[in-house]
Amino acid sequence: MPNSPLSLIIDDQSIDVSYEPSQWTVSHTSARLKGTLLETKDVEGELLDRFLHVSFNGTSISLYGDTPSNSIFRYFSVTIDGGESLNSTYPDGLAAYQQWYQSPSLTEGIHDIALGPLADTSLDFVVISVGRDTPLYGQQLIVDDFDDSYVKYEGGWFTDTTWIDPRTLPAGPPYGGSTHRTETSGDAATFRFTGTSVTVYGVFDWGTVGSLSASYIIDNSTLIVKTYNVTLDSPEYQLGYGSFPNYPYLVLDSLAPGDHSLVINVTSCTNLSLILDYFIYTPSFTSLATMPDLNAPDCGTLSDKNGKGISAMNAKIVLIAIAAIMGLFFLAFAAKEVRKKYSKLRCTLPIDSSNQMVFPDARTVHVSDCQFINVGGSYFRYTSPNTTMA
Repeated sequence: MPNSPLSLIIDDQSIDVSYEPSQWTVSHTSARLKGTLLETKDVEGELLDRFLHVSFNGTSISLYGDTPSNSIFRYFSVTIDGGESLNSTYPDGLAAYQQWYQSPSLTEGIHDIALGPLADTSLDFVVISVGRDTPLYGQQLIVDDFDDSYVKYEGGWFTDTTWIDPRTLPAGPPYGGSTHRTETSGDAATFRFTGTSVTVYGVFDWGTVGSLSASYIIDNSTLIVKTYNVTLDSPEYQLGYGSFPNYPYLVLDSLAPGDHSLVINVTSCTNLSLILDYFIYTPSFTSLATMPDLNAPDCGTLSDKNGKGISAMNAKIVLIAIAAIMGLFFLAFAAKEVRKKYSKLRCTLPIDSSNQMVFPDARTVHVSDCQFINVGGSYFRYTSPNTTMA
């Protein structure tokens, strides 16, 4: 898996590829990305040696698909940018659906790579690491479920490294080596991105009868509820299918360009799990150099003590509430100060039986703090004891 901050993904039907000696066979299966893959077989299934030329713009390239089941087909040659031909091998083991080639790191720019002869091999998609100025217009980016700069989880999610076995096709590891899995209602995940579309990909078990429901909230405004069922009458179940990778749980197109937040909430699980593997989105920025930092604080989003995002509308409500509380504190403080000042300004002195004012001892009662004294309902300016009231 590329180590770049950003990785392009290109499906087998969209890659800038030329083939020798002729077009590879296109196979259709829902267990592969977007339902297709290219195979080194003719229409009758005979294994053929094929050569592959791929042109790409970036800093490295990875190829994903099925690897040979026979050890005699495990070697091929690789030439990059017309340089020296180098020997390469498929990963060890039996036939598997996996990354079967990873180029070395290259300088940023346009490159051409030639591979072959390839036999008993398929190509499903390629992943390209991008440089700072690699053009991204019209491309799609792939994000692994473990990339915490994009994805946040809440609840009892756990990591699953189990290989995915469709039963009718070669098994293989998840993209990036693991998935996030949950069987608990109320668990949630949030995916933040800057773009115009997003697809949530994971693993779905067609071999188990059950039901799974999830809600999806985009930008805290649009709610989408989906239910995924497997019954005894499901065609996939009757055909004996197992767990399928590259399962599109949700596809959202035609979003407004800009920053978006997708919240996934698990609402019910009966014998089935929600298993997230990766996300694919179309960026609305043109290069890594112009990519917004979604982890930087902004005026549109606050966070609660658990790090959960608060929408701009809710943020306004929070700010208004805080301002109101601060205003109440200020009013209470001001009232207290007014009462304190008023008590210092106006004092009432008792009158004795002869209708004379009784001045308290200034040493024990701070009469000097009184600026006005109430005498028979009228206030007089106070100067000091035993002085004339004026």
